Amino acid sequence: MLSIAPIGAGEVASGYAEYQESEVSRQGREDYYAGEQDAGRWAGQLASALGLQGDLQQGELLRMLQGYHPRTGEALAYNAGDQHKAGWDLTFSAPKSVSSVWAVANEDTRAAIERAQEAAAIAALKFLEERAFTSRDRQNPSPITSVLAARYQHGTSREKEPQLHTHCPVANMGLRADGSVCAIDFDARWKMAAGALYRSVLAAEMQKLGFATERDGDSFRLAGLPDALLQSWSTRAGQIRQALAEFGHATAKAAAVAARATRRGKEDSTQSELRAEWAATAAEHGVTAESIEALRSAEVAAEAQARAAKTAVAAAARQAQSQAQSCADAARIQAHATAPEHEPGPRLGEHATAGMVAAMEKIIAAGATRGDKIDPVKPLNPSAPKAEQKFDFRQVREWLNKNSKKKLNLREDEVAAAQDVPADQPAPVRAPDPVVAPADMPGIDLDALLGDLSDPANPLSPDAIFRAITEHDSVFTEHRIYQSVAVAAQGVLDDEGIRAYVARLMIQRELLPLRRPPELADCDARDPRATERHYTTRQMWLLETALAERAQRMDADNSVAVDVPAVDAAIAAFEARKGFALAPEQRAALMHVTSDTGALAIVRGAAGAGKTTMLEAAADAWRGAGSRVLGCALAGKATAGMAEVGIDSMTIAARQFLPVSIASARERRDQSADWLAKQVDIRDRLATRLESARKPETIERMQKSLEAAEQRVVAAADLLADATTALEKLEAQQLRAGDVLVCDEAGMVGSRDMSWLAQQCADAGAKLVLVGDEKQLQAISAGGAFRMLQRAVGRYAELVENRRQRSEDDRLAANAIVAGEAGEAIRNYLERGLVRVDRTRDESVAALVNGWLDDEIDPAAKLILTKTRADAAELNSLIQSHRFAGGEVINSVPLSTAAGKLAVGEGDRLLFGQNSKRLGVMNGQLGTVDRIDLTELGHVVTVRTDAGVSVRFLVGDPDDRDLAKNARESGLAGVYNNFALGYAITTHKSQGATVRASYVFGLGDREMGYVQSTRHKDRAHFYFTAADLEQLEVEAGNGEATARMLKAMEAIAKKQRLEPVPDNQRSFRTVREWLDLHSDVALGTGRTPDPKLEGLTKEQQELLLRLKDATRALAASHQKETTADYLLEAQFDRQAAEKEAAEKLLLVDDRAAVENEVLSANGRHDEVQKTAPADELALTLGGD
Repeated sequence: MLSIAPIGAGEVASGYAEYQESEVSRQGREDYYAGEQDAGRWAGQLASALGLQGDLQQGELLRMLQGYHPRTGEALAYNAGDQHKAGWDLTFSAPKSVSSVWAVANEDTRAAIERAQEAAAIAALKFLEERAFTSRDRQNPSPITSVLAARYQHGTSREKEPQLHTHCPVANMGLRADGSVCAIDFDARWKMAAGALYRSVLAAEMQKLGFATERDGDSFRLAGLPDALLQSWSTRAGQIRQALAEFGHATAKAAAVAARATRRGKEDSTQSELRAEWAATAAEHGVTAESIEALRSAEVAAEAQARAAKTAVAAAARQAQSQAQSCADAARIQAHATAPEHEPGPRLGEHATAGMVAAMEKIIAAGATRGDKIDPVKPLNPSAPKAEQKFDFRQVREWLNKNSKKKLNLREDEVAAAQDVPADQPAPVRAPDPVVAPADMPGIDLDALLGDLSDPANPLSPDAIFRAITEHDSVFTEHRIYQSVAVAAQGVLDDEGIRAYVARLMIQRELLPLRRPPELADCDARDPRATERHYTTRQMWLLETALAERAQRMDADNSVAVDVPAVDAAIAAFEARKGFALAPEQRAALMHVTSDTGALAIVRGAAGAGKTTMLEAAADAWRGAGSRVLGCALAGKATAGMAEVGIDSMTIAARQFLPVSIASARERRDQSADWLAKQVDIRDRLATRLESARKPETIERMQKSLEAAEQRVVAAADLLADATTALEKLEAQQLRAGDVLVCDEAGMVGSRDMSWLAQQCADAGAKLVLVGDEKQLQAISAGGAFRMLQRAVGRYAELVENRRQRSEDDRLAANAIVAGEAGEAIRNYLERGLVRVDRTRDESVAALVNGWLDDEIDPAAKLILTKTRADAAELNSLIQSHRFAGGEVINSVPLSTAAGKLAVGEGDRLLFGQNSKRLGVMNGQLGTVDRIDLTELGHVVTVRTDAGVSVRFLVGDPDDRDLAKNARESGLAGVYNNFALGYAITTHKSQGATVRASYVFGLGDREMGYVQSTRHKDRAHFYFTAADLEQLEVEAGNGEATARMLKAMEAIAKKQRLEPVPDNQRSFRTVREWLDLHSDVALGTGRTPDPKLEGLTKEQQELLLRLKDATRALAASHQKETTADYLLEAQFDRQAAEKEAAEKLLLVDDRAAVENEVLSANGRHDEVQKTAPADELALTLGGD
């Protein structure tokens, strides 16, 4: 993996340099570069330009980070010294399997693996150098392809576990095209692509050493290693969690004991000592240096070497073509300048043929390595007559294409012709006029692509690549293409192969280049990132275009509109029943969705604005007009919210699976009916036989049998009734003409799901009502369809008043975040003492935990919000430990959950992670553990949900049918194991939640920050670390400058008689840099006092300045884009494309394929994955 962290100025830079140099001197040569005694090595084109090669000397790294020439001490940066921002630390970490093999292997293999790691890090750094850096100029920032960097290779983690990784400190200096040195910006969007490319190169290098590789999610692993060994070298945090699970509870004392039991001593260990310890650990799992050598395969190595040779051939062929083009240009100029009587001699064939022959010889050699039989072609003398020369050129070219290239298929030829791709090569003839002939498009080496690229199941096929990219984004840039290819190419292509294959994908017919519409041109000019090329796929463009067009047609259909008097009557009845009046904006929104719109209505509602109350009243109006009202949402928790106000709802995934669920329910009903008929027949036959019985003992026996048969009839009748009821419930969810389907939290619904919903409603003649807020958390899947439909239809209702938060200050802060005025929001919280910044993460965690514990309100009324599940797990464990020590949690026992062992006690907060109709719980729902009982079946947990419902379930695998049957017979609701502690949850899980107090650990972008700042009624507390603020600087985007920033810039410019940033150059970044240089406002760190800081204490002012990076990240918006935000660069035959798409759909004609497609499509959302369909079938089949 690749991690990136900024290296700050002053003490941060000197501390980083001291650490790297001290590690070298302490660990010695054994930990670096296969035994060579290095202090780090220079890297980057700027290093070469400065004459820096080989090893770093003591003190050179610090001089580099401070902006000086590392050798001469000359100032290269304009502010060289302690105040110079140092740069970035790029860390390339090998997969655990590679590190494990490296730790145990013999000296030669270990050195070879270190060289492989070095090659992969160099390739990835080169990739970033070519793409990820720009000059930090105020006007016209330019690409920088020469940076100054170093490489330090390490082999251990902080816990002294084997972890092969390379630190690459990159200085904040780059070389412009004019040869001057400048400060640079790093585009972190290239991080994922570079990390995947690093892993691809490392996988290729490991294959050359004979190790077989296999896919491991987005990474790879070496085949043949036991999982237990890899898990044994886990992080210390994992060790502590395991120890706690073994102890059976998570008390503070137990945590301390576990920490001491797993903590290593502070003394340094030599590499020989560590390797001896690693070897002993590996031996326990049957892994030794000898077994590592046995994993190496000569066939794997030969194949990898041959593949590398083919890549070299491709490069040689490209060089030959380039030389031929240069030769043609020179010959053309010479032909025009030469007198006609002087016939120029043959020149072209000499250059082109020589390069191709050299490439051909490499292919023969590579083929011989693997035993391939390749017939050599003997080229003619390049000075032969031109007719023979022409044949010679063609013969060699065709041989190369046959043996090393994959020929173009028809689609690529067509698109090349349609787009007029400038791929020409000089004709091998002499002529006084310029003559060129069309060239073959460069192909990809056959051996480099193991499999048929026309097979969509091949992860490297164009279909698979584009499907992976558009899983989460409708519109994308080159970063995502490289990332997806590099991930799919692990174990197949190296860095050169990845570059070549991306070049090929860029001319695929499926890929559509986009441009911004003219009305957004001025806005784009102020945002450097927005001027870059964007792309989509034909499939995504067709889908979103059709969705927008369908929405417009639905908007014009008024067949489901309710008369105004009927709506007024429904509102009056609702208000009389509830005892309160709707707010004016709620009344307007209600009228909009019921009476003023056609078959599509949209409501955009802010957090806490009363959307649910409005929908409850609207449902009364629809029902009064004779319409059924159904609901759906992406998450089960949202459907539960609608169910509370009387709208029968199900998840979108369950609705998509509805035909299969109904078919299964109908089959179960029919089976139950058959079983009942059989039992009735048995009973009737027994009754007939009883009538003819004469002997007393026979009569007694027959009466008992008849009673048992009657009981079976009753049971069968009950089973049929249940099956019929289940079928009727499912069939009732089918849309009919005149129905209303309400989709809650529509801002989180992607384009594919939204298109499906619109199509279903249009086909049934139903009305679709979308309620959501695109300013909150974005769709997980591709496309911001909710925002797109607002623009397509041109009208929507809006609820803006925040009715959830009691404090006016809180409402103002939340509104400031929505508006992008992050600095105002941060200051608002800071003035009220709700923001805390700690030096280290441990200090911040401790402060948050103590703050939560000291808050005397009920645990169910306070909630911790985090960005990641790992943070939530850590905070949950710590909170639980303190509560157990204080006696608030008792009877703690280890339970087997879907994620592993988890200590849970009575009084703990619990988070449900999976929908379950049997239990009546939804993914994301919270509750408190009332009881834990140990029964013959296992542990039975009773939870009181925050909705006030008591749920009692057996902890176990819900797929275990025998266990589920036993649980039901014991009177339990069911079997369940997908739960976690619920003191802290991720922000995504919290959407829709309301508590009195929230505790926010780390801040996200504008959309995440809005959710984080609106979950509470009374107060929100924010916790940051210095490292968080530095990372936010890397992650912050280049959005538009906010109104407050522009106002501040204009005021300062006028007061100090300075030139502000020109209008056409204004972006968040450029204005921020101007403010950094000229002011001391809340968003910068300049040199002059800012009147906006008046009223704050000195401590508050300093803290506000430290939060500038959090402010920048919070102001950056990352709303999902759609193809509707762009225009096509070139038109294409839409009718033919739609026909082709329809033909593909016709190929999917069997039920199993349809079911798999539906399940696959919905696997994108962790809220519904493997839950909704299973729940619907459980309702039908009686399973759990």
